[in-house]
Amino acid sequence: GIYGASILTFINPIPQIQLSINLNQSYVNNHYEAYNGYSGYTDNFWNTALYIGLGYRTDNVTIGVRYNVLYDKNDFVYSEAFMPFVRVYF
Repeated sequence: GIYGASILTFINPIPQIQLSINLNQSYVNNHYEAYNGYSGYTDNFWNTALYIGLGYRTDNVTIGVRYNVLYDKNDFVYSEAFMPFVRVYF
């Protein structure tokens, strides 16, 4: 499982464009089961992500993409540095 907290900041230079900065700190608890008589193992660690995002906003929905500037392909949390997002506001 993954558990964590985030701090998120939005900047709207014009109403349709949304810039965002998101600092995310997560605790990752991975447990791998093995088959054919091999023993499994557990991998627990902290992961920090810093996302810079750009989105198009209309009414109460924003669609965009964000980039994790701290991405490491060996951290086994996220498969890519770029991630799409959809935000809905109530």
